[in-house]
Amino acid sequence: MSRYTRFPPPAPAGVPGATGPDDGAPDTAPDSAPGRAGRVPGRVAPMDAARRLNPLVPALMIALVLPIFFNLGPLRLSPNRLVLAVALFPALILWASGRAGPVRASDGFALFFCFWLSLSYLVTGGAANLELVGISCIEVLAPYFMARVFIRSEADFAGLLRILFWIVVILAPLACFEAVTGRAPLLALLDTVFTTPPAANTDPRLGLTRAQTAFEHPILSGIFAGMLFAPIRSLARAQGRSETTALLFAAPAAAVTFFSLSAGAWLGLMAQCGLIAWGLVFRNVPRRWHILGALVAAGYVFIDLASNRSAPQVLMSLLAFDAHTAYWRVLIFDFGMDNVWAHPLVGLGMGDWARPEWMASRSVDNFWLVNAMKFGIPGFIGIVGIYFAALVTMCRARPTSPGARLMREALVFALIGLGLQIATVHLWNATYVFAMFMLGAGAWLADAPQEQAGDVSPAPGRSGGAAASRPSGRSPRPAAPPKAARA
Repeated sequence: MSRYTRFPPPAPAGVPGATGPDDGAPDTAPDSAPGRAGRVPGRVAPMDAARRLNPLVPALMIALVLPIFFNLGPLRLSPNRLVLAVALFPALILWASGRAGPVRASDGFALFFCFWLSLSYLVTGGAANLELVGISCIEVLAPYFMARVFIRSEADFAGLLRILFWIVVILAPLACFEAVTGRAPLLALLDTVFTTPPAANTDPRLGLTRAQTAFEHPILSGIFAGMLFAPIRSLARAQGRSETTALLFAAPAAAVTFFSLSAGAWLGLMAQCGLIAWGLVFRNVPRRWHILGALVAAGYVFIDLASNRSAPQVLMSLLAFDAHTAYWRVLIFDFGMDNVWAHPLVGLGMGDWARPEWMASRSVDNFWLVNAMKFGIPGFIGIVGIYFAALVTMCRARPTSPGARLMREALVFALIGLGLQIATVHLWNATYVFAMFMLGAGAWLADAPQEQAGDVSPAPGRSGGAAASRPSGRSPRPAAPPKAARA
């Protein structure tokens, strides 16, 4: 007869890092227990999550870095669009049935955004835009709700990060080779059989070619990899590795971002590094993030008051590679906002935007501004709502697992970096799909076991003795009575 125990059984032989039913909970057995390896108290056990992931998740991640296109009648398809089309209705049905937990504010904003972009396209372009409506809704709803229903635990998220780690490990040497030689080996190889994106034909920077690796433009390559720096580091830290080792694991993501030679992509990476450093230096300060937020707000107000230009204009000039690029982005922002105010309700749709004749290019290097111009102010509220509602959900989560807390912090850092990046560049195709997926991939944190008010459990990644090794859901040991009350 098997004996009841609330502790997970030992990991099966031959499955490194496997845990029992309470996957992700730290091991609490004493180090001297027979047949068990000793562990540092408070360290998170490595998670064997690959078996848990729905097959559509790795299929989508791999499809995102397959830069091939083909036509099916009038439709221009790619591997990631095929995966999204297959996954859309199952994901929506599972979400509606409650498999993704409670409905979140970001869910409502995602549905509203797709409704409004559909309305905008149909009002401005009529039935000719029906195909565009369909693919636009698929690229928003499918990745977002796939993440909501298939990434439901710390183990799921760890499995996702493992796949993405190996993807950037493969992309990093390709990016280096492309930057040095000017030839994109992955695109050249696939182009022998399939239709691939053309070379971006960007100007060299720092004596190197800007590497686009598996994407349509170097900017997209840099943003994709840049979003993975803090999350990959958090996975290594959650597995008990040192800070130095964790940063080495995240180095391939940083390398791909660097070789994109995009100031926008670098901005997101630097923001993550700064947030990580702040968290480490001030880890013993209880309200360190409130203090940082106040300092950032004060700095923004100071720049706005002390300069004869607006704060966004000053920041654009500081974050561009040259003065010409900075000035051009300021012009795009100013004329773009004129178009927003001229078409505030449904926007321009796919119509061209009004600007001086000498501004020949239609390109707008600002994702937030593009959505306001195309879909009006309601559409802008929809896409911004998805972003901020997802961030707020993650920031308010207080998971008990040290590994989940590390991943929560890292995903918040990555999304803050993304928000800054796309204020200077635009997103489209695979990188846009990936951004939507990551916005939905953190909602599980709010549904995981949460700390109660007044909980004084140690910070993520720090050894916390018995408190850190107590399994999730176990009641804390009662305090000893005062000496005077003892018999």
